[in-house]
Amino acid sequence: MQYAALDSDKVLTFVLRNDEKLKEDSLVFFQFAMLYTDANGVRRILIFNYMWRVSKTLYAYYKSSDCEAVAQFKIRHSLSSAMLLGAKRVKEKTINDLVEMLYNYKKHCG
Repeated sequence: MQYAALDSDKVLTFVLRNDEKLKEDSLVFFQFAMLYTDANGVRRILIFNYMWRVSKTLYAYYKSSDCEAVAQFKIRHSLSSAMLLGAKRVKEKTINDLVEMLYNYKKHCG
């Protein structure tokens, strides 16, 4: 019998959105739970806890981010619109978005 697996080769991505104004230098906490069944058929829950400091500067966010994970998320998100926009436009938009992201990193953090 083959089971679904979550290991070091798998990636979970999600977007957090906040519509409230946050006070600079305050702490923001985030918690989410993942329910799954292990290889032995036992139901498990895995809880993730995160804490971020609110900042107005991009440097603080770039410093704590995983550039490869962000790039991969942008690519996967862009691919989801390939059927609507066409492969060529999606490719150009993805490249432009990644170049802009790296330019902003260099400009604000380099």
